[in-house]
Order: sequence, then C-alpha cells, then structure tokens
Amino acid sequence: MVTGPVTITVNLSEEQLREAQALGLLTPEGATRSILKEIERQRNAQEIIATLEALQSYPDKPTPEEIEAEIEAYRAEKRAGRESGH
Repeated sequence: MVTGPVTITVNLSEEQLREAQALGLLTPEGATRSILKEIERQRNAQEIIATLEALQSYPDKPTPEEIEAEIEAYRAEKRAGRESGH
C-alpha cells in the first residue's frame, strides 16, 4: 500500500478558488478530509445501489395494485374502528 504525500493539480475558477480557500479545502488536512468524505459517500451509494438491485430481484414483490388494495384495506379497517368507537 502506498502512503505519503500526493501532489494533485486542481483547475478552479477564481470564484471556486476563493470559496475552496475560505472553506479550508486547499490545505492538506482539508483536502484529505474532503477525499475521505467522498470515498465514504461513494461506498454508501454503491451499497444503496446493491440493495436496490437485490430488492428488484425478489420474485414476490407486490404489484402497485396489491399495494393499493392493502392501503385501502388498512383505511377501511381504521374507519370501521372509528365508527365502532374503538
């Protein structure tokens, strides 16, 4: 595993440069923190995508009609409970 300093060249507009400096992103610590946050964000995104793909592969997922029927049954049950005083 390679560790140690890395030199990166970044092309920013003057406005982006000022903003990055004001946020402390152009210091070694700020750049490292930003890169580590982006690594975590990318990993999280990959996990979410994998989870969604896994969910899509389930053969017994309900149809929109079945979901709507369940919602209507729930609402009817709630109405019946309110009307009977429960």
